[in-house]
Amino acid sequence: YGMMLPSGNDAACALAEYFGGKYILKQTAANTASRESRSNAGNNRNDVDEDYDSDTTVSSNNSSDSERNCQKKQQQSREKDADNSGRTYSKMCIRAFVAYMNEKVVNDIRVKDTTLKNAHGMDQDGHMSTAYDIAQIASYTMQKERSSVLQQIVRTIEYTWKSKFNNINSETGEIRKCKWLNTNKLLLRNKSVTGFKTGVTRNAGPCLVSSMKMEKGIQILVVT
Repeated sequence: YGMMLPSGNDAACALAEYFGGKYILKQTAANTASRESRSNAGNNRNDVDEDYDSDTTVSSNNSSDSERNCQKKQQQSREKDADNSGRTYSKMCIRAFVAYMNEKVVNDIRVKDTTLKNAHGMDQDGHMSTAYDIAQIASYTMQKERSSVLQQIVRTIEYTWKSKFNNINSETGEIRKCKWLNTNKLLLRNKSVTGFKTGVTRNAGPCLVSSMKMEKGIQILVVT
């Protein structure tokens, strides 16, 4: 609601960071499984020479101290950079999410004139799309969504959020609340309108992706 109703850029970045982190974990797990598979295949070889084994035993003993020193230095480096690690990981997650979005629009939605450079949609060199591509992305999103949660959100005119973490307002003593109003004014003018998203940047100006329930089904209109 915080992202789709008032065009919340902070909400977009927070969601990108969360889902980008999940994407990184998924990719890491897949890479680890692949390395373990290759390692197990190597361990099953029976053509290892006994003399080579004895030589490597000595070398591994000699290198153990060096490895421990290396690990110690790495640990010290991690502790030294602890203050910056959170911000670095956050940026990495968002970059992973943006990369996944670009992969999605090319491979699944198959649009050709869209390149995404950030998660919030603000002006940036190389960040671009077309009205046609945006219509295709909106249509794909609505068709693929199974739970209809997104469609419920984008047609909501007003939503009040209440903190779930006992976030108390020091002045009133009440749990913090936030009211979001949908910037898509067509929802107030026509009951057939079902969403979808507004947006404005300095370069693009005011833009609108609108969806409306018609006799032939949901129609999507993009104004740029």
